[in-house]
Amino acid sequence: MRSREISIEDEKDQINELYGFCAGIACDNCITIEEVERLLSRLGSNSRIQSDNRVINLRNAALRSIADGRITPEEPDDICEWITHLVGDRATNTGIVTFGNVGVIDGALADHNEVVFDRGMFALTGKFTLGPRKAVQGMIADRRGEFKSSVCRNTHYLCVAAEASRDWRHSHEGLKIIRAMELRDQGRGPHLVHEGTLAQALSR
Repeated sequence: MRSREISIEDEKDQINELYGFCAGIACDNCITIEEVERLLSRLGSNSRIQSDNRVINLRNAALRSIADGRITPEEPDDICEWITHLVGDRATNTGIVTFGNVGVIDGALADHNEVVFDRGMFALTGKFTLGPRKAVQGMIADRRGEFKSSVCRNTHYLCVAAEASRDWRHSHEGLKIIRAMELRDQGRGPHLVHEGTLAQALSR
C-alpha cells in the first residue's frame, strides 16, 4: 500500500514512475486487458522512450495480446519478458523499482573474448561489485586500456556495473547508457559490456 502519492515533477520522475508501473503489473505474472490498455497509454505518453527497442517490443507484445479482445495464458509471459528487459528481474519479483536493479541492455557483448583492452577507450557507469570505480579503472589500465568520463563516438566500450547508481538519470539507466544507445542506433556507438562480462575479460 502506498503511503503517499508520487510527485511527478519532471521527465525523470515520469519515466521512473512508468518503470514502477511496469514492474507492478508484471510482479504477479497475471495481466488483465485493463492493465494492458493502461500500459499502452503510458508507453505512448513519453516521447523520449519511443525509440527504445525494449519499449517498442513491449508495446508490440501488448498490442498483440489484446488484438482479439482477450488475453491467452501465454500472452502475459511475453509481456512480462519485455518488462524484465526494461526494468530487470528484481523489480518484477516485487513490483518495486529499486536502484539496485539494472535493466537488460540489448546488444551487450556476450563473449568476454571480444573485449580488447590494449588502447581501447573505456567509459564506466554504475556501482561496480568488482570494487570502487578507480580500482576497476586501474585493472583496465594495467591491460593498457584508456578512459573517458563521457560516452562519445571514440568510445569503444561502455562498461555497465551490476548495480545501478542513484546518480543515474532514470532508475535503470544513466545518461551514458542513453547516449551509447543513441550512438549505436546511428551505427557508431560503443560496445556495451556488463560487469560480469568485464570480470571474465579481466580474468583472462
